[in-house]
Amino acid sequence: SGSLIVTNQVEDLRTIPLELSGSIMVEAILDKGSQITAIQHNVWEKLGLPLLSNQTMVMESANASKEATLGLLRDLPARIGRSTFYLQVQVVENASYEMLLGQSFLTLTEARTHHYTNGDSHLTLLDPNTHDTFTIPTKPRVRQSPQSSSGF
Repeated sequence: SGSLIVTNQVEDLRTIPLELSGSIMVEAILDKGSQITAIQHNVWEKLGLPLLSNQTMVMESANASKEATLGLLRDLPARIGRSTFYLQVQVVENASYEMLLGQSFLTLTEARTHHYTNGDSHLTLLDPNTHDTFTIPTKPRVRQSPQSSSGF
């Protein structure tokens, strides 16, 4: 009989590159556990776009901590390859990421992820406006600062 195959203790979060509003490139984390799409306050400032500050919400983290967002960027253009998606994005003051793509993005694009045992992952997306379907490779997340070695 063969050896038992088991999970790794930790797997890297996966990211994809996005161009926001035709001007800024970010590495966006794919997060099936988030209901919303969010960007870091610093990224919003670089974009220079108006923020709907009356459209805030309270985000609850996995550890039950809560933080109010600063407001909403409505219909933010996010380009992947030849496709542009128009996203409703909350701006977060203290975020450990540039951008988080949550369920709102994954639902809009009918996202399908294929994970491989070597750690690779491919993402298949549907552009709801052109009906093009395309697949892109994801990349492991590179942390911006050494806050945690566990990936959480």
